[in-house]
Amino acid sequence: MYYAIRVFTSRLPARISVESIYVSGHIAFALVFAIAPPLKAIATKNLATYLETRIPRIELHPEVPVSGIIVLGGYHRRVHEAIKLADQFPEAEIIFSGPTDKELAILSERLPTTRGRIIDRRPTNTYENAVYSHELLKPQLEGCWLLVTSAMHMPRAMSVFNALDVPVAPWPISDTPRSFDDQHAWLSHELMGLVGYWFIGRTRELYSPYRSSGCHRKIAHEG
Repeated sequence: MYYAIRVFTSRLPARISVESIYVSGHIAFALVFAIAPPLKAIATKNLATYLETRIPRIELHPEVPVSGIIVLGGYHRRVHEAIKLADQFPEAEIIFSGPTDKELAILSERLPTTRGRIIDRRPTNTYENAVYSHELLKPQLEGCWLLVTSAMHMPRAMSVFNALDVPVAPWPISDTPRSFDDQHAWLSHELMGLVGYWFIGRTRELYSPYRSSGCHRKIAHEG
């Protein structure tokens, strides 16, 4: 038991931010009251909303063209959003990371094969999404790259990409299930993923914020 406590505490940051305390409190609240249906519903709704709104879409500037788009596989609405972005930014390269068979079928029907489209079926989880995307982009990771995934999934995805120093900008989509059971399942998966990835060292912070990317407009300084 003593060894287990030492291992766990060794993962704790030297300085715990107010943000981390806030999120940890919500997680503890959800776990403690998981067996009480009314409180479970309240905790699920509040935490789901918090995760979904934690990292909003970046504001794109006309002066900064979109160089590429990384789409994380798993849910077909992400692909539909990528198709819209492809129409809006025809010069942008697109990486579909870990798409499902259903998503590939949508792609073949609605998005014709282009020189700038890459389909990478190797990733099986969020960490591999970031690792393999970094591998594909390392020689040319410049400019504005958008990361497309579900709003609830975006905090964990950004934490992993930040840990690998892949400067992507968030482009979350709202596709959280409406049914309580499905929403609770999504939320539980993301909370466990956030804590688990941080604990085993796949992320630097328990809850990493969006910082900066090549999508920000560069301002020339005089003098």
